Amino acid sequence: MPCGYSIDRTMNELRQSGPVQDRWRRACEQWPNLYVVDAASYFSRPGPRLVDGVELLDWILHPNPNLPIDPIKAIKLEASVLAGGCAS
Repeated sequence: MPCGYSIDRTMNELRQSGPVQDRWRRACEQWPNLYVVDAASYFSRPGPRLVDGVELLDWILHPNPNLPIDPIKAIKLEASVLAGGCAS
């Protein structure tokens, strides 16, 4: 998890061409359930929002198809997203 980055900044970093992007693209193919989360809001500082972060992790580990994840909190990372596509 990029420490303290927002989803947008993380995605911009991951979209940079080079060996890092290639490794993330291979990781997406190997592990189809990778997510980019808003680390700055939920995991970088202790406080009440840490509970929200734990609930977010619970949703990622145990998704509810009737309750989609808020794209402001997390997005599923896919190889097409790294190439500049959109998240699902």
